[in-house]
Amino acid sequence: MNKRAKELNMTNTHFVTPSGLDDKEHYTTARDLAVLAAAAMKNPDFAEIACEKSMSVQFISPDQTRRLTNHNKLLSMYNGCVGVKTGFTKKAGRCLVSSAGENGVHLVAVTLNASDDWNDHEKMLNYGFSKLISCPIDDSDYSVKIPVVGGTSNNVAIHGSVQNSIVVNADEVPNIKRTVELPEFTYAPVESGQVLGTVRYTIGSKTVATTELIAVGQVPKSEIRKNIFEIFLDHIKNLFI
Repeated sequence: MNKRAKELNMTNTHFVTPSGLDDKEHYTTARDLAVLAAAAMKNPDFAEIACEKSMSVQFISPDQTRRLTNHNKLLSMYNGCVGVKTGFTKKAGRCLVSSAGENGVHLVAVTLNASDDWNDHEKMLNYGFSKLISCPIDDSDYSVKIPVVGGTSNNVAIHGSVQNSIVVNADEVPNIKRTVELPEFTYAPVESGQVLGTVRYTIGSKTVATTELIAVGQVPKSEIRKNIFEIFLDHIKNLFI
């Protein structure tokens, strides 16, 4: 558990008891629990269990089936809630990690030692959804040709691709800058599906998303040797294609 916590950059967490019961060397923070929950919800099996309001569990010894009820009331109280976990000890108080999704935005909220946690989480999730927006990143319609030097064809077609949506602050959307990064020409051979460039999305100096620019079809290397002057002429011709 501690090894995985380190991998997730949970910088203020140390596990001693797997159940979460009190121990002076067992500690964490709201921030680290949010990191852990976000990682856990990417596991399909965990996510499926966390969103169930109740579940029948088959025990081996003794052989019996028991119906277990999820104590996370937000699953019924909050539209879009899909988890995650309640917790309580006398020292820690009421602790809650919740997760909800709306319009492509997925949030995790955490409270520790909060007596009114159900209402607190409803307010926190509402606030998050009011501030964030999901933006689709789709460059599949982008198409261009670039010159190929030393190939059986003078150019190759380039198509864009799709990336999953990104989540940003709503007021940052007008500041998203799209930049196409593609060489003026490339050398043969070119393989079908070869990545030849990038479309970069930035907010200020921070890259928030990228998509790949991919070669459509292949261009084998030409067996006919050309001198520097001929290659230069081919390049000039390609500029006018």
